[in-house]
Amino acid sequence: MFSAELKNSVSLHEEKAETHLPKQNDSGEQYMKIIDTHCHFIPYVDDGADSLQESIEIIRESARQGVEAMIATPHYRKGMFEASAEKIRKQFAHVCRIVREKGINVRLYLGCEYYANEEMAEELLSGRHFTMANSSYVLVEFGKQVEKEYAERKIKELVSYGYRPIMAHIERYQNLVGDMDFVREMVESGAFVQVNAGSILGAGGFSRRQTCKRLIQENLIHFIGSDAHGIKRRQQNLGLCREYMQDTYGYEYTNKIMSENPEKIIKEYIGWYNT
Repeated sequence: MFSAELKNSVSLHEEKAETHLPKQNDSGEQYMKIIDTHCHFIPYVDDGADSLQESIEIIRESARQGVEAMIATPHYRKGMFEASAEKIRKQFAHVCRIVREKGINVRLYLGCEYYANEEMAEELLSGRHFTMANSSYVLVEFGKQVEKEYAERKIKELVSYGYRPIMAHIERYQNLVGDMDFVREMVESGAFVQVNAGSILGAGGFSRRQTCKRLIQENLIHFIGSDAHGIKRRQQNLGLCREYMQDTYGYEYTNKIMSENPEKIIKEYIGWYNT
């Protein structure tokens, strides 16, 4: 079983957001700390950054857009992305060192985007793959045509082991988001929902954008991630997304899913390495 301390800690479902007056920046605008919970900036480990230089540029651009913390989520998918934990740690540490030397003010944490498989819980328990910032949260990817029965089984299995599964870019899974009652049931069972900023902004097409709007209306989104993979492809866009979300849905809601909820993952952080 997962650490009892983590398993028994208060979840996003249970903890009410603190009420406070929004902070303001020097220009008098409401300040929002953006945290990216889904990005691929570690070089040479998946289909994300293909060089150290591109990795640093992704992080620099993120800082320019107001991102203050990023959880790296390199893919793990059997037969496709299988970089070892040792290699990922080494590359991550190298990136952290360069970011620190260049004075880029972004906190970096290590995670994983785990493509669901039958050995998932056991592999996580063994430490062969990373949770989000060494917390109980796990970013879980499914195939686009995933059936509800399979997704439900994997979600509930992870929850039974004390993990907090985050369904990555759920707007891609039409069999799931076509049934909002099912999504709500998964959330009530202990899952969390992440959507991509690009999908909210329309980069994924009309259908995905409408799905994101529906999820927002149903109050079923916990996190927005960039899913950034490079500088010229699948770019960092959380700054633009924050502007759109705040203009459309208001400061409090946007701050909750782009800052407060992600911060709860990081606050559960229990060691290893960050900048």
